[in-house]
Amino acid sequence: MLTATAILASNTSSFPPEELARGLARPEQFLITHFWNAPHTVPLVEVVGCAQMKEDLIEQVMHWLTDIGNEPVRLGKFTAGFIGNRIQCAVLREAVHIVNEGAATPQDVDKVVRATLGRRYPYAVPFEVADAGGLPTFLAVSTHLLPELADNASLDSLLAQFREKVDQGRTGQRSGQGFSRLDRGIIACICAAPQGGAG
Repeated sequence: MLTATAILASNTSSFPPEELARGLARPEQFLITHFWNAPHTVPLVEVVGCAQMKEDLIEQVMHWLTDIGNEPVRLGKFTAGFIGNRIQCAVLREAVHIVNEGAATPQDVDKVVRATLGRRYPYAVPFEVADAGGLPTFLAVSTHLLPELADNASLDSLLAQFREKVDQGRTGQRSGQGFSRLDRGIIACICAAPQGGAG
């Protein structure tokens, strides 16, 4: 039997917290802590509170997770699949599309990902790579490439983010600031990553 102060958490990677909290006597003490497989080797935990969740309890859970060696990331709001699964599914969706087009075999797709993104991601991740490569470059590439990958209104929003940064002079590594402020440690880390050509 749960005590009145118990915090209840779900490990779901897809259900909205409000849906799971429906019917609970104390929904303000419920949240999602999505551990990644395998949890003993992947430290990241995605934390999603329901609308009624008390702020101090969310912070308490974040501290607990950090204390036991995890790396919690709190989402500002629920989004289907959270962060990691959305990116994972987006990559898989493109991989399947490439194979269905007849452009490559599954084995070739895996080989490309393993030898490029798979080698680079431990050193530099999406926004860092965009900042390091220069946002004007990514704006130019995205303007031509993204309409080939998807046909929806979100493309305009995404391209607008690149244009806004470029118009503000936040061009990435060359200006010292893009999506985030770049310090020498990040730049050095990116430059030390295995080289595999432009991309």
